[in-house]
Amino acid sequence: MPPADTQRHLERAQTRKRIRDMERHEMTLSGMHPTGAEEWTCPECGKKVVLKWHPFKRIVLVDGEDVEHVASRGGLKIGPVEITPSY
Repeated sequence: MPPADTQRHLERAQTRKRIRDMERHEMTLSGMHPTGAEEWTCPECGKKVVLKWHPFKRIVLVDGEDVEHVASRGGLKIGPVEITPSY
Protein backbone atom coordinates (compact mmCIF):
# COMPACT_ATOMS: atom_id res chain seq x y z
CA MET A 1 0.00 0.00 0.00
CA PRO A 2 1.40 3.48 -0.88
CA PRO A 3 2.35 5.93 1.89
CA ALA A 4 -0.55 8.00 3.28
CA ASP A 5 0.55 11.28 1.61
CA THR A 6 0.88 9.53 -1.77
CA GLN A 7 -2.54 7.94 -1.30
CA ARG A 8 -4.10 11.35 -0.50
CA HIS A 9 -2.42 12.86 -3.57
CA LEU A 10 -3.83 10.09 -5.79
CA GLU A 11 -7.32 10.51 -4.31
CA ARG A 12 -7.22 14.30 -4.90
CA ALA A 13 -6.08 13.75 -8.50
CA GLN A 14 -8.93 11.29 -9.07
CA THR A 15 -11.45 13.75 -7.56
CA ARG A 16 -10.19 16.59 -9.80
CA LYS A 17 -10.55 14.35 -12.86
CA ARG A 18 -14.10 13.38 -11.92
CA ILE A 19 -15.00 17.06 -11.48
CA ARG A 20 -13.46 17.98 -14.87
CA ASP A 21 -15.34 15.17 -16.57
CA MET A 22 -18.73 16.01 -15.05
CA GLU A 23 -21.46 17.65 -17.05
CA ARG A 24 -21.98 21.27 -15.97
CA HIS A 25 -25.00 23.53 -16.05
CA GLU A 26 -24.51 27.29 -15.67
CA MET A 27 -27.02 29.01 -13.41
CA THR A 28 -28.17 32.59 -13.92
CA LEU A 29 -29.12 35.22 -11.38
CA SER A 30 -32.91 35.43 -11.65
CA GLY A 31 -33.88 37.64 -8.74
CA MET A 32 -32.97 39.54 -5.60
CA HIS A 33 -34.96 39.35 -2.38
CA PRO A 34 -35.46 42.34 -0.03
CA THR A 35 -33.26 40.48 2.51
CA GLY A 36 -30.34 40.60 0.06
CA ALA A 37 -30.63 36.90 -0.78
CA GLU A 38 -30.11 36.00 -4.43
CA GLU A 39 -32.26 33.62 -6.46
CA TRP A 40 -30.39 31.53 -9.06
CA THR A 41 -32.01 29.41 -11.78
CA CYS A 42 -30.64 26.78 -14.16
CA PRO A 43 -32.13 27.31 -17.64
CA GLU A 44 -31.19 23.75 -18.66
CA CYS A 45 -32.92 21.71 -15.94
CA GLY A 46 -34.96 24.21 -13.89
CA LYS A 47 -32.99 23.89 -10.65
CA LYS A 48 -33.63 26.93 -8.44
CA VAL A 49 -31.73 27.98 -5.31
CA VAL A 50 -31.65 30.96 -2.99
CA LEU A 51 -28.22 32.06 -1.71
CA LYS A 52 -27.57 34.31 1.24
CA TRP A 53 -23.96 35.32 1.75
CA HIS A 54 -23.70 36.64 5.34
CA PRO A 55 -23.99 34.22 7.01
CA PHE A 56 -23.78 31.80 4.09
CA LYS A 57 -26.92 29.76 3.53
CA ARG A 58 -28.22 27.89 0.49
CA ILE A 59 -31.83 26.80 0.10
CA VAL A 60 -32.82 24.56 -2.82
CA LEU A 61 -36.28 25.59 -4.02
CA VAL A 62 -36.49 23.23 -7.01
CA ASP A 63 -34.26 20.19 -7.52
CA GLY A 64 -32.70 19.84 -10.93
CA GLU A 65 -30.60 17.21 -12.62
CA ASP A 66 -27.82 15.49 -10.67
CA VAL A 67 -25.01 17.41 -12.38
CA GLU A 68 -22.54 20.07 -11.30
CA HIS A 69 -24.07 23.54 -11.26
CA VAL A 70 -21.87 26.63 -11.54
CA ALA A 71 -22.60 30.35 -11.58
CA SER A 72 -20.73 33.60 -11.80
CA ARG A 73 -21.46 37.20 -10.99
CA GLY A 74 -19.10 40.16 -11.10
CA GLY A 75 -16.02 38.01 -11.59
CA LEU A 76 -16.96 35.67 -8.74
CA LYS A 77 -17.42 32.05 -9.80
CA ILE A 78 -19.33 29.58 -7.68
CA GLY A 79 -18.56 25.94 -8.23
CA PRO A 80 -17.07 22.92 -6.55
CA VAL A 81 -14.60 23.73 -3.81
CA GLU A 82 -11.49 21.71 -3.12
CA ILE A 83 -9.43 22.46 -0.04
CA THR A 84 -5.78 21.45 -0.17
CA PRO A 85 -2.97 22.05 2.29
CA SER A 86 -0.53 24.82 1.37
CA TYR A 87 2.64 23.10 2.57
